[in-house]
Amino acid sequence: MDRRELFEKIADRLRDPASLARNMSESGFDKKDVNVVKFMVSASEEDFRAAAYSEDASASTKAVTKLSEETSIERATIASLIAEIRSTLGLVRPATHVSELMEVKNAGNNLMLGPGGFLFRPDPNRARSLFLYRYVGEDRDVEVPEAVQMGGLRYEVDSIGDSAFKGTKVESVALHDGIRTVGATAFRDCTELKSMTIPRTVLEVGVGAFRGCSALPSIEVEEGSRGYASVDGIVYDRDLKELLHAPGGLEGDVKIPEGTERIGAFAFYGCEKMTSVCLPDTLKAIGDSAFNGCSGLAALRIPASLDSIGGYAFSGCSGIKGFTVEGGNMTYSSMDGCLCSKDGRTLIKAPAGDLTEARIPASVEEVGTGAFGGCLKIEKARIGPGVRSVGQDAFKGCASLKDLEISEGVESIGKYAFFGCTSLEEVVVPDTVRSMGTWAFGDCSSLKKASVPSSMDLGPTSFPQVTEIVRRRGKNN
Repeated sequence: MDRRELFEKIADRLRDPASLARNMSESGFDKKDVNVVKFMVSASEEDFRAAAYSEDASASTKAVTKLSEETSIERATIASLIAEIRSTLGLVRPATHVSELMEVKNAGNNLMLGPGGFLFRPDPNRARSLFLYRYVGEDRDVEVPEAVQMGGLRYEVDSIGDSAFKGTKVESVALHDGIRTVGATAFRDCTELKSMTIPRTVLEVGVGAFRGCSALPSIEVEEGSRGYASVDGIVYDRDLKELLHAPGGLEGDVKIPEGTERIGAFAFYGCEKMTSVCLPDTLKAIGDSAFNGCSGLAALRIPASLDSIGGYAFSGCSGIKGFTVEGGNMTYSSMDGCLCSKDGRTLIKAPAGDLTEARIPASVEEVGTGAFGGCLKIEKARIGPGVRSVGQDAFKGCASLKDLEISEGVESIGKYAFFGCTSLEEVVVPDTVRSMGTWAFGDCSSLKKASVPSSMDLGPTSFPQVTEIVRRRGKNN
C-alpha cells in the first residue's frame, strides 16, 4: 500500500495533529514519515495546521517553509507529506502540481534555460534545488518562480544568484517565500526598480545587493523574518545592530536609530537624494564605501563612539563642506573641516564641497587613501613639507587641479594617486620620493612634462605616454 492509500485509510483522523503521528504509526506508515510529522507538530502545531489545513495555498506554502526552518528537515520532504495530506482532504494546492510549473531545458555548462529569460543553475548546497543565475528577459514586472520542472521532476528555486538582475530594466521583482539567499549585487544598477520586499525566509542578502537602484524608495522586509528587519524602508539585521541596505531612491533627512552599532559596506552607496544623515551615539563602525556617492550630503557629524571607518566610506560625497568629530572620540579628529586620525598625522578625508585649494594641516604626515578623491573643484594643492606619503587614489579624479607642488620630504606616492587629474600640465617629483605606484599620474591627459630624479625607477604606466620625462640630477643622486 502506497503512502496516498495509507492517508486515505486514516482520512477521518487527519485533522487531529496531536494524535496524527500515532495514527500513522499504527496504520503502517514508514517510520521516517511518522517522525517527520511528529517533529513538525512538536516544533509548531500552529504552523503545521496552516500548512496542512489552510484553504489558502499561499499560506500553506509559507508554513511549509517555516516548518523546514524550525525542524531543519528538507523543505521538499515536508512539502511532499503536506501535499499528500491536503490532497486527501480535498484541498487544492496548484503550485505544487508539476505539470503547471515552468519547464526548463538543459542548455549545457550546468545551465538550465527557462522561458521569459530565466537562467538557472543547480544549488550546490541543496539537492533538487536551483538558484536563479541570470535574468535576461525584457519584462518590467517579474515574478521569480517557486519551482520549475525538467524531465518531469520538480526543482525548488531557493536563491537569487550574485548579479542575477544586474543592470536590467525591471521595475518590480516578486520573490516568493522559500527564497533563502539574495546574492551580492543581485539588483545592482537596476535604475528603474521601484519596489522590493524581502521574504521572511531569506537568511542572507549579499553586499551591495541594491547598489545603484536609484528609483527604489524603500526596501520592505516581510513580517516574521528571522534574518532582517526594515525601519523606514532601510534594511537592518534582525536585532537592529547593523544597518545593511538603504534604497538608492532615499530622499531628505535620515535619522539612524539609537542602538545601531554598524553601517555595512555599500549600505548608502549612491543615495544622491539624501540631504543629511544623523549618526547615533551608539555607532562603532562604518563599512567600506558605505556613503560612497552620497553627493547630497552637506556635512557629517562623527559621534564619539565611532572607532572604525572603512576605505572609501565617503568617496563621491561631493557636497560635504566639513566633518565634525565629537570631542570624546578616541580614534578620529576634525582639523580645518577635514576628517583626520586622532593624533592628526593622517588625513583621512577632506570635505569636497566648494574646496578649490587642498589645505593639508601642518601635523599631517600621511595623505590617506582617497583623501581628496573626487574633489572636482580643487585647482591648487601644496603637499608639503611634513607629509611623508601620498596614498592610493589620494587625488584621483581632481579634474580641475592645475597647480601641484610636492615638497621635499615626501617619500612615496601611491598607485592612482593623481589618476584623472586632466587639467594638470606639469609636475615636479622631489628627490626624496623613493617609490611611486602604477598609474600614479595615469589618465592625466594634459600632462606635458614631468621632472623626476634621475635614479627613480619608473614603471611604464606611471605617466601618460605623451608626457615628456625629464630626469634631473639632484642632491640625492
